[in-house]
Amino acid sequence: MQAHKMPNAHRVIGTMIKGDYDDLPNWQMVDYVFDNLKSQGTGIGMAFYNVLLDTLWWFGQKERAAKVLEEARKRGFFLEVFRQTKLVWSLDVHRMSVGAALTSLSVWLIDIQRLVLDEEDIPQLASIVTVQGESAQKKDARGFPISKAVYSFLKDLAAPVSYAAWNKGRIICHQIQLKRWLSKSFLDEAIALVNSLLPIPSAMIGSTYVEGKEVGNEEIKSKAKEITRTELTSV
Repeated sequence: MQAHKMPNAHRVIGTMIKGDYDDLPNWQMVDYVFDNLKSQGTGIGMAFYNVLLDTLWWFGQKERAAKVLEEARKRGFFLEVFRQTKLVWSLDVHRMSVGAALTSLSVWLIDIQRLVLDEEDIPQLASIVTVQGESAQKKDARGFPISKAVYSFLKDLAAPVSYAAWNKGRIICHQIQLKRWLSKSFLDEAIALVNSLLPIPSAMIGSTYVEGKEVGNEEIKSKAKEITRTELTSV
């Protein structure tokens, strides 16, 4: 385990994003930060996890994002995300950032796919809540960032989904179509939660070395924006 007397939250989270705390003994440092965060209230906690999940997702750290989502739920955040009854399997991402929503969607799809491949029963309807309350009845509800991101992600995978006629903020898919789609082998890789190599391996205040040359903060920001745009167009 890496030696730290008292973990600094920013340092621990930055190190976790890079993957240096993936093993169980070092993950205790992350647990310490998450446990202390809970005492600061729901609002701060939700904002923190949304930003962290967004960062992990867009920088290709999807397995770590799934782990952070699980840790957040253990501590009472995002409890409404996964719901299941005999008739409906629901995913509620309306309070999430785009990265958090896509992480949750991937976890959800993998869980349902596992049941489908094991030939177990699944509910008659899969429902994804992207906009809630009065906003869901607005004409532009489908244009909300979360709604657009989730719908585009699914359509890029040729998912047989549509917006519910009774709710403009809800994306649905019926059981027969869902089972047929989730049985396709190409989805295994498409929705897999794996960590990619970080695009910027090293960064320092003032300047850094990227691909063997020293660059300033403005160049780092420009490179990061370019990477983010590339990631966005692939979702």
